[in-house]
Amino acid sequence: MKVDINTGTYVVAVSGGVDSIVLLDVLARRAQSPEPRAKSSEKQKIHSSQLSAPSFQLIVAHFDHGMRSDSQADLHFAQKVAEKYGLPFVFAE
Repeated sequence: MKVDINTGTYVVAVSGGVDSIVLLDVLARRAQSPEPRAKSSEKQKIHSSQLSAPSFQLIVAHFDHGMRSDSQADLHFAQKVAEKYGLPFVFAE
């Protein structure tokens, strides 16, 4: 499945659950890997000169509602994942 992501900065809300972590992983990998500049057929090889860096930035955001005694663990986990990808991290409590 091909999804076009427009140029810009995107805030990804990360709760620490599986869904938001998978979303962040997919977006972060896409943001960190070069993309072909022009459409090519499957048979045609893409040369490094045809690659360009993605045009979007990610910010990881987390909100700790404090509804569970262990909610701080989710905050720390989301922060560690952001660090793993080298992404800015913001949070509120």
